Amino acid sequence: MALGTASKTKDSIKPVERVHSVKPRIASLAAMTFSLGFTIAAASQQPAPRLPGDLRVNINTQQTADPVSKYIFGSFIEHIGNTIYRSMWAELLDDRKFYFPISSKDPQAPARPQNNPGRTQLRTWRPVGPDEVVVMDKERQFVGEQSPRIALDTSAVHGIRQSGLSLVSGKQYTGRIYLRGTPGAKVTVSLIWGAGSSDKQTLSFAALTNEYKKFPISFTSKASTSEIGRAHV
Repeated sequence: MALGTASKTKDSIKPVERVHSVKPRIASLAAMTFSLGFTIAAASQQPAPRLPGDLRVNINTQQTADPVSKYIFGSFIEHIGNTIYRSMWAELLDDRKFYFPISSKDPQAPARPQNNPGRTQLRTWRPVGPDEVVVMDKERQFVGEQSPRIALDTSAVHGIRQSGLSLVSGKQYTGRIYLRGTPGAKVTVSLIWGAGSSDKQTLSFAALTNEYKKFPISFTSKASTSEIGRAHV
C-alpha cells in the first residue's frame, strides 16, 4: 500500500506513487514490430541457404551448467480477466502511484472487442468529500507527473478512498505510505472490512513536515470480504 501527502485546509495530503508513462512503451513495441517486419521482408528476397546432407552434433555430457531452480518451469500466462491482478499479484491496491486523476466521476472506458475478456478493470481512487478538495499536484509530486494534494478541514472528513478490496480474516496486510503536509496536520489511514463502526482498523500519523516521509503501515482484517473492503486515507 503506498499513498501520498497531507496538509490542512490550504495545505494538503499527497498520497504518492507513480506509474511509468504508457506512451514510451507503446512506441517501443511499435518500433520492434516494424523492425521485425522489415527483417522478414528482406530475408524473403534472399535465396535459401544450402544445407548439408548430413548433420552431425557432438554432445559433451561432462560439461554441466548451474542447476535450474525448482521454482522455474515453462508456462504461459497473460493478463486475462483476474489472472494476475486479483490472484497472483500481491499488491492489494491499484494505481498506487496515482497515474490517474482522482474524481467522483467514472473515466470513459475504451471500447473492447466482443468475446475478448481483456484485463480486469483497475480500481480507482475516489475523493472523500467534494471533488475540489483533491487536487493533482504537478509541481511538488513525489514521483511521476502528479500526486494528490488534499485540503484538510477540521469540520469535515476529506481524503481519498479505494473500494472493492477482497480481504481474508486474520491476514496481515503491510505496506507504506509517503506523506508530507503542514506541521501539526493529522492523517489517518484505515482498512475497512464492514459497515459497522468497529469493522475497521485505523492508524494515525501526525509527525508531518514539508518534505515527504515514509510511514510503515500494518493492518489485520477481522473478517473475510469479497470485493467490499475499502482503504481510506
